[in-house]
Amino acid sequence: MKEGINKIAESKSRTFLSFCFSFILGVGFWSWSAEARWAIYLYSILFLIILLIIWNWKNKFRRFVLLCLVFFCIGALHFLWSMPDCASPQNVCFYNGNRKEIIGWISMEPTREISQTKYILKTDLGKILLVL
Repeated sequence: MKEGINKIAESKSRTFLSFCFSFILGVGFWSWSAEARWAIYLYSILFLIILLIIWNWKNKFRRFVLLCLVFFCIGALHFLWSMPDCASPQNVCFYNGNRKEIIGWISMEPTREISQTKYILKTDLGKILLVL
């Protein structure tokens, strides 16, 4: 197995592909448990991994594996940063599952399809997609 990873680490294109795949795995893995409280743990783990990379820089195998872990953590953090804060009444997602009167204006021409019409409603809370 170590030989296979060394072969990947020798090729720039395979290394880049491995880092991209690690990033996507990080996003996908954390999409199942999207809680912002994990961010502090990810920062701590990322810090420790970077220290280990600095310490093991000359060992190509360890450096490659640790850099894949760095990209995994960066993907996870990217996902956590992109999630809206639904705990605040200032965001529309706070009202999911509840009835709420929202006042706004239609900001674009409606998109008409066979079975539905889509409107983009601009409000103080942001843009809302209405499907009727």
